[in-house]
Amino acid sequence: MATKSYKQTEPTGMQAEEPVVAYSQSVYTLTDSERKLIMRSEEDIQAGRVYTQAEVDKMVEGWLY
Repeated sequence: MATKSYKQTEPTGMQAEEPVVAYSQSVYTLTDSERKLIMRSEEDIQAGRVYTQAEVDKMVEGWLY
């Protein structure tokens, strides 16, 4: 793995610090239930069974009041 070298500079006012990033070597594997939920969600999207946040807010308002 190549390492980056950074040149030291004199500070000139306010500067943003570079974020610290941690990299993981492991790969997450979906469980069967997660895979089924994703497949069902994709089917719902293709069939048009989706709502905008505004539509959901209006439905909830109707249920609560």
